[in-house]
Amino acid sequence: MNSVAIQTVTTVILAVLTAIYVLLVYVQGRDHWRSARASLLDGLLREYFSAEMGAAIKALRDWRQRYEGHNFESDFATALSAREPYSDAAKLDEGPRRHVSQFYTRLRVLCDAGLVESKLIGNTLGHEAVDFFLNTVDPLDRAQRTAYGRPPSDKNRRFFERLLEQIRGN
Repeated sequence: MNSVAIQTVTTVILAVLTAIYVLLVYVQGRDHWRSARASLLDGLLREYFSAEMGAAIKALRDWRQRYEGHNFESDFATALSAREPYSDAAKLDEGPRRHVSQFYTRLRVLCDAGLVESKLIGNTLGHEAVDFFLNTVDPLDRAQRTAYGRPPSDKNRRFFERLLEQIRGN
């Protein structure tokens, strides 16, 4: 064989080996990415189903039921505006509302960043969890922002409204 043929065969062999290496790195990276996303989802679900989150959700439901027939959002804003640090509203705002609200915000941010698929979150938590956010958590968040003179944010509401549409569309 002449040197040109040897160089050509060597080049082809190296190109094939490089392609195999690139494919293996891609597959390993993809598997690692899937594993990281699964771990992230596992952590979110553990938090959602924890006793602490359950107690926080119960506190928010209890607040809403206590003001059934009234505008619980307005009552919450009024109570917070009084700036009484030991009031029931202040305790609810500093603990349960903040805990639950931050969890839902984290879900939206992770989905927006592409780290967790919103459809997976929706199918896992179900429409009850999304309804709870839209009908209880978001109104309390808006009331809190109003009470402290900050403009309300619609990012979470829009995200969870779209998520609810996805869930009901399945």
